[in-house]
Amino acid sequence: MDEIVEEAFSAVQESRRRAPGREWPSIASPGIAITSLGVLAFIFLVEISFFLRITGELRDLIFYVICSLFLAPICAILRVFISRLGKGAAVEATHIWIAIMALSLLAVLPLFVRVLGGDEPLLFKTGRSLIAATCSAAILTVILNFTQRPLMPAFEQLRSTPVMVGAFFCALWAFLFSLFWIEPRAPFSNPITHFFSAFLKPTSGQVLVLLFAALTIFSLAALAKFETRMRDGATRHFQPIYRIGLGFAIGLTWLCYFDFSLPADALHNMTNIGPALHLRFGGVLMVDTFSQYGPGPVLVTLLGLTLGPTTVAMGNIVVQIQSLLFYSLWMVCLYRMSTLKLPSLLIGFLAIGFLMAGWGQGEGNINFAPSILGPRYLPILSMVLAISLLHPPARHSTLTAVSTMIAGLWSAEALIGSLGIHLAFLGMLGLRDRAIFRILSDGILACLPVLGAIATLSLLTLIQAGKLPNYHVYLDFMSVYGMLSPLWSLPANPLFLGWSAILLVIFLVLADGWLRIFDHSQQVTELSPAALYYQFLPMALLTILMSAYFVGRSVEYVIIIALLPFIALIVPGLLRTGTILAQSKHPASLLVFTLPVLVGLWALSFTFLTLTRQGSTYSLLIQECRDYGRCTPSTLVAGLKEKLRVRPVLDQVSAQWSRYYFDSSGTVREAVDAMQHLAADKPTVSVFLGSVLPTPLVGSIRDNIASDMALLYAGKWHRWPRSYGFSDDLIPALVDQIVSTPIRLNEGEIVIVRRDETTFGEIERRVLRKIRAETTLCLLPAQWKEIAVYRVGGDAGCPAQ
Repeated sequence: MDEIVEEAFSAVQESRRRAPGREWPSIASPGIAITSLGVLAFIFLVEISFFLRITGELRDLIFYVICSLFLAPICAILRVFISRLGKGAAVEATHIWIAIMALSLLAVLPLFVRVLGGDEPLLFKTGRSLIAATCSAAILTVILNFTQRPLMPAFEQLRSTPVMVGAFFCALWAFLFSLFWIEPRAPFSNPITHFFSAFLKPTSGQVLVLLFAALTIFSLAALAKFETRMRDGATRHFQPIYRIGLGFAIGLTWLCYFDFSLPADALHNMTNIGPALHLRFGGVLMVDTFSQYGPGPVLVTLLGLTLGPTTVAMGNIVVQIQSLLFYSLWMVCLYRMSTLKLPSLLIGFLAIGFLMAGWGQGEGNINFAPSILGPRYLPILSMVLAISLLHPPARHSTLTAVSTMIAGLWSAEALIGSLGIHLAFLGMLGLRDRAIFRILSDGILACLPVLGAIATLSLLTLIQAGKLPNYHVYLDFMSVYGMLSPLWSLPANPLFLGWSAILLVIFLVLADGWLRIFDHSQQVTELSPAALYYQFLPMALLTILMSAYFVGRSVEYVIIIALLPFIALIVPGLLRTGTILAQSKHPASLLVFTLPVLVGLWALSFTFLTLTRQGSTYSLLIQECRDYGRCTPSTLVAGLKEKLRVRPVLDQVSAQWSRYYFDSSGTVREAVDAMQHLAADKPTVSVFLGSVLPTPLVGSIRDNIASDMALLYAGKWHRWPRSYGFSDDLIPALVDQIVSTPIRLNEGEIVIVRRDETTFGEIERRVLRKIRAETTLCLLPAQWKEIAVYRVGGDAGCPAQ
């Protein structure tokens, strides 16, 4: 850690020697120049998609791939070409003003939506008009920039860097604010203004929240000033302060953001709990035991259920621990990327709170499912951190190899993400250094841990089961749960453009990297090459991967999954900007400085109100102490043990999703009772209960969790090699494998069947048909209303009643 701080100190001192007294407009000018090219390219992309009549999920995917991966190198090439023209400065001013006009025109779209009504995708219907308007602006701007000298004094100010920077930022902020999320039928057409409309007649609590938010922003400024003065003292003895600050921030994150409500939604958490229980009762991972999240989360869940009680709530604790580890590693990355580390750590801590508050637009709980943060992205973030710990010009380390191998054992998605980030990092460094053959050798070296992971998994599986892993069945999950799967994907809401801010930051980082590849003398930011390629580039690639969840689902608020890597990319620049603007007297600089403060005031107010209110979907440390009197470690542990005993589906649970899956028919309870009385000594039982909900979830897809939940609460598992009823039924190859498994039921075994078989999934229908065809089932006297219990008869058939 001392080396990290020494490097940061040296970098700050070197940057001060290189560029003393640079004004912020001149620093921001290269970024604005290339961003304006990106804006114009985006507008023409909109028009092309409309002209080709590309709609729906395909349009969203094309926009995502082109804008996140290809727009940056294209604009970097254009930037290099423009800079080499005879009048490069004039051309640059031209396209900047065209982009300003385009952003300004786009910013007024909500007014048309408000007047015309409806949910029409105006952005995609106004592309042609917008291009016509920007072309008109282009003609005017060309005249202004290329006219003869006598006319120039009248328009000289328009080519001034401070004027262009100020105008561009005003237009960009207007665009981001007005098009964040248009709600035509709401009293206020934007959720940001809608949130603050509640403060028109504020309550005492709201006033307190606003004051606390303002105090927090003031504390950030004071912390930044403190660290700046500490560095200006030219002392190198502040490493202990940084170490303490990082440790304190991570510890406070674990303490303040653990959710004691344990929102154990059965449908989502059983995706790992079910396979873990199957392993416990004799299943073999990747042979007859599968989860769409991969083998890694299943093993971690099994470890948690072994150390703690076998409950859905314990599975949720395992998920939260992985998410808290994700927060901790992300905090280390943010710490390394920022020059002003102490305010960055405070912003990071607050950003995690905003992430939790923003899930479900303030009415959801981000911990309810294992598919959102830690269990999905923790191995990929480990690769990002491993790359940031490399010392240039190193490309590999033990940590990068270990990260790749863990990702290969964790899941296919983690492997693709981790290896993809490492290969992209190696490719851009190789292109920058003009070392094409080294890209090939580095790529082969990066892929070797993948082979090690596959060989390890295959060898262990072969030793345990005498079979190789069934990768075909596992990869089938990718097609069902992928971005293009018709089961889950939706067309994006054309009235929601909140993702544009994230895309803009990704574009800037990648454009900076590509620009330095094409022309070593140019750059977009002040970042050193080491910081750009080793820290910001991997984090930008992680942002692309995490925002892909939104592209696949197109539910507006899920874009907040990408918030933390997005924050890591913008915080260093915001703090650098704030440091410069704090010393500036220019009115435009004051405006640019004020807008982030207003955004921070909104975000903090929303976070404090959402997370601390009574009736919140979370029960954090503050609610446990304030609402339940659990203010000491002993009372917190006692309350946690009480939550661990809650049984979703079987009992009424107030958590957001769990309450929808309460078994009001009593079928699950009856099955548990039957197993406890008739099969107490049996580890596995044949149970066929179908779905908890009477109606399908999506199309004809049912939840199919009733049998799993009954077996979970009875302390048993399926007689057939089933991992999780809901997921297994979605994979035809797995359905065939389960049904074709030869299992002979022994005389005297019980078989529990729901009387109403209309909610059965494909597996239960076919297995039950197979049992009835091959086995004599003797109906026991009716003791339960919803289920029928059979006992397997012998060669003599069923005994006389």
